[in-house]
Amino acid sequence: VPQGLPIKGVRYVPHLVGEPYPHPQSKPLDYYSDVYAGLHKRDLPLIGQYVAADTLGLRAWPTDAPPEERAQFFQEMHSAGVCKVVPTFHVSKYYADMLLDGSSKPRTDPSSAFAVAFQRFGASVREELLGGVEMAAWTVDLSLDLHELLPLVGSDCVFSKVTTDKSFNMYMQLLDAVHGWVHPVGSSPGVAPALAAKPFLVPLDLSRVDWTEPAFQKKLDIFLRCMSTSRTAGGWSSLFAGDAAGTRWLFSFAEPLDQNITYRFRDQLTNVATDISKHSSSGVKAIVMVGTQALKRGTSNPINSVNLVEDMSITSKRYLDPYRDYEAVSQATSSLDGFMYDEWMDDWDRGTRGPFFLATDTIDKMLDKCDGGSRFTHDIDGCSRIVGNTGSVYPEFFGLVGASSQLMQHCIYPRFGFSLFGEGGAEISMTCAYMKPSTFWVLLALVLLAGVCLAQVMRLMLQWCFRDKPQAEKHKKKSGSDSSETQEAKVPQLGYITVRPQEIFLCGDHTLELQSTVLSSGHEAGWWLCQHATAQMSILEKQVKAEVSAIRALHLRRVHAPNKDVDNAAGSEEDASQEGQDSEAGVEEADLTKAMQVVHRRILEGFAAWCLYVSGTMFGAPRGCRLDFEALREMARQIEENQERPSDRLFVEALLLRVMESLGEQMLQCPERLSYLLFQIFQEAGGLLDLGPANFTIDMDKLHDGLVQMNIHTNPYTRQKMPSGKWEFGLNFDDINESGIQCRDSVAKTFREPASLMVVIDFVLSYRV
Repeated sequence: VPQGLPIKGVRYVPHLVGEPYPHPQSKPLDYYSDVYAGLHKRDLPLIGQYVAADTLGLRAWPTDAPPEERAQFFQEMHSAGVCKVVPTFHVSKYYADMLLDGSSKPRTDPSSAFAVAFQRFGASVREELLGGVEMAAWTVDLSLDLHELLPLVGSDCVFSKVTTDKSFNMYMQLLDAVHGWVHPVGSSPGVAPALAAKPFLVPLDLSRVDWTEPAFQKKLDIFLRCMSTSRTAGGWSSLFAGDAAGTRWLFSFAEPLDQNITYRFRDQLTNVATDISKHSSSGVKAIVMVGTQALKRGTSNPINSVNLVEDMSITSKRYLDPYRDYEAVSQATSSLDGFMYDEWMDDWDRGTRGPFFLATDTIDKMLDKCDGGSRFTHDIDGCSRIVGNTGSVYPEFFGLVGASSQLMQHCIYPRFGFSLFGEGGAEISMTCAYMKPSTFWVLLALVLLAGVCLAQVMRLMLQWCFRDKPQAEKHKKKSGSDSSETQEAKVPQLGYITVRPQEIFLCGDHTLELQSTVLSSGHEAGWWLCQHATAQMSILEKQVKAEVSAIRALHLRRVHAPNKDVDNAAGSEEDASQEGQDSEAGVEEADLTKAMQVVHRRILEGFAAWCLYVSGTMFGAPRGCRLDFEALREMARQIEENQERPSDRLFVEALLLRVMESLGEQMLQCPERLSYLLFQIFQEAGGLLDLGPANFTIDMDKLHDGLVQMNIHTNPYTRQKMPSGKWEFGLNFDDINESGIQCRDSVAKTFREPASLMVVIDFVLSYRV
C-alpha cells in the first residue's frame, strides 16, 4: 500500500455565496491562491482540529498560473495538521472542446494544449512545491455517465455495446492519453514524474445508477469488471494494468433523506466493494466519497416527502453514519483505501450536480443546469434528483458546514458537534472571514479613480472660468450690409386664410394667421399656411362626415329594432320617412352638430387634460407655472361640455390644432408644448367664450422653438454657444415637452443627464428589484 493511503479526507472548495458553478470548457478558478487566503485561514484549522481529516481533495486549478501562488495554502494546510492532498486535473475542458469542435479524437501531440496543460499540472505538484504536504493520489474531474451506459451492458464484456458509445470512446481516449503520459510503454520517461509513484483515482459517480434498469446490480458488476480488465484480456481499458502505483476507483455516493429506507448505503457499498475485490488476482481497490444532506422534514405537513427544510441543528450522526458504514465494509472486504466527505461547505449553485462533470454527448448535459433554482438561493424544492429507490437528494446541502454572507464577510456555521474522524471535540460557533483583494488591482483601481476624479474637477474648473467668454472671432464681427439684411430678415412676415369648408354649416368667417421671421414674405407665409390648412381641413371634414354616418347608422338601427310596440312602430315609420327626406336634402343639421361635438372633444381631449393638470386640478400645479388657473379650468370645461357652442367655432378650433401639428412636424413628439402654445393662441383670440368670428394667429418661431437648437447642438453633456448668445447643453424632445408642462415661454434645458460618477449614483437610486 502506498504511504499516502488510506486517507480520511474532505473535498475542499472555498465557495462564495452566489458564485456561479464553473463551466467545463472554462478556465478553472484558483481557489487555493492568495486571493482566498482569508477563507483558508478560517477553514483549514477547523478541518484539521475538529474534523480530524488528514487529506483534502482539491478542485482543478489553472495550470498556467505560477505554482508559488499556492505555496501559502499548502503551508496553511501543514500548520492545520492536514498533511495529504488529492489534486485534480481539469480533463473535462478537453472533453468539452471535443464536443464543441465536433471531433471524436483529442489532440495529444506534445505541442497540443491538452499535453502542455497536463505537463504543467504534473510540474505544479512536485514535492518541493507542496510545502511539506504529501500527495496521496491524483484524479481528474470527469466521470462516465452510468445512467446512459448501464443499459448498454450485456452478459459479458464482448457482448456489451458500451464500446460503441461515442461518449465512452471519447472519455477513454482522454484517460488513456493521461495514463500513457504518466506511465509510458517501454523505458521512456513520463512527462510527469511527480505523478508516476502516486495512485491514479478513476472517478465514477455511482449515484447516477438507475435502479429502474433491470438487473442493474449485475450490470454494474460487469461494467466495473470490464473497466478493470485490460483490452488484451478482453476488457475495455488499460487504466488498471501496468501501473506500479496501482490505479484505484474514486466512487461517489449521494445519500438521500431516510437513506436506510430508500437507498441503504452500507448495502450498496458492500456490493460494490465485494465485486471489485474479485476483478483481478490482487483485487481492485477504491476510495469512497459520500455526500449527505443537511435537511429535515418540515412541520407544516410531515407526511409530504417534498416538505423539507434546512436542518439548522448540530447533528453529527448524519455524517458519522456513512463513515461507520465505510469502516464496517472496509474491514469485511479489505478493498477500500479511503473515505472522503463530498463537500466541506455548501455550494449554492451546485443544483443537482455530482462532484464530477459527466461525459455526455452535449455541453448542455455536461452543465446539468437546474432551471428551477438560482445561485443566489439555497434551493430545496427546485433542484433535486432521484437516487436509489425514490430517494431525493439536494446536493446544495452536502456541506459539513453551511455558508452565508453577512455584510462584507463570508461566514460558515457548523453542522457537526464533535470530531468526525477522531475522538472528542468542542463546540464550533459561526466563523466569518474577509477575502483579501489583490493588492495590484486595488492600487490600479485607486489610481484610475483618482485620475477620473482629477479630470472631472479640472473640466468643471475650466468650464467655470470660460463660461462667459465668446467662442470664436467668427461670431464677433459682421459687415454692415449683413447686419441690415439680418435685421430685415427678423421682421415677422404674416399670411392668413379664411376658413371655408365645403359644408356650409361649418363656415363662420373665421381666419387663421401664420407669422414667421424665417419666411421671406407674407405671400410665402400665406402659401405655407394655405397648403397645410387646406389638407387638414379636407381630412377633418371627412372625419366629421364619417361621424355623421355613424350617428345616422344608430338612428336606422333604432328604427329597425325588433319587438317594438305599436306607438314605437308608428314613430319609427315617421322617423324612417324623415330619414328619407334628410337623405335627399343633405345632412341633417342636428346630426352634423352632434358629430362635430364628438370630433371636437376627441381632437382636443389632450389639451383639456393638460389644462386640468397644469391648473393643479389633478396632481397640483407644476412648480414655476404662472398661468391663470381659472382660465385653464374654464377652457377644459368648454371642451368637455361643448353642446351649446356653434359647430363652426368647434370646427376651426379643431382645425387650428391640426394645422399646428402639421406645421410643427417633429413637435408632434411634444404634446405638452403644443398644448401650451394652443392655450396662448386661444387667450390672444379672447378665449373660448367668444362665439363670434375668431382670428387665431400661429407664431411659427415659437412653434419651432427647440427644434432649431436641436439642429445646432444635441449633446446633453457639453455646452455650446447658441444663437441666443448663451452657452447651453444640448436639448432633446423631453426638454421641449417639459417646457410646456412648466409653462415656459422659451424652450430651455429642464433635465441634466447624469455623467461620470453620477451615473452610478443615479443607477443605485433608481434601482428596483
